Amino acid sequence: MKRILTISALSFILSACGGGGADETSSVKTTQTPSSDTSSTQTQTQSETQTQPQSNKLIDSKAADNAQFSQFKSQNMNIDISGLGFEAKTVYLKIYTFDNKTLFLGKVPNSPNFEFYLPNDVSKVKYDVFSTVKTDPQITKEYEL
Repeated sequence: MKRILTISALSFILSACGGGGADETSSVKTTQTPSSDTSSTQTQTQSETQTQPQSNKLIDSKAADNAQFSQFKSQNMNIDISGLGFEAKTVYLKIYTFDNKTLFLGKVPNSPNFEFYLPNDVSKVKYDVFSTVKTDPQITKEYEL
């Protein structure tokens, strides 16, 4: 009985250790191509790659000092809705890019100032002003930002 318990205990201890004795570090192989000016550039790039840690951690990914993280900018737009001749009390505005990506769609007040967000690379937009009344016009214009 002691023998069975001793063998069981030893096998448990050995399995808990994980066994193995293999080296877990991976080796990086570098190859250099002979001749010309590109070989020094390739060698330099390879050495930089080897020294930089490959990590997905945010703290290991340093941003340049001049990096921008905003994809959108705030834009003010002046459209005099009351001067467009709408009979309806509720007027709608749709602002979109030339490739038909909608930036704003909704009810608008009678004030001429609107603020919305658009991608940084957009410099010109189109807009439609319309209402639910059949006799009101639908106005489509371009607006340079």
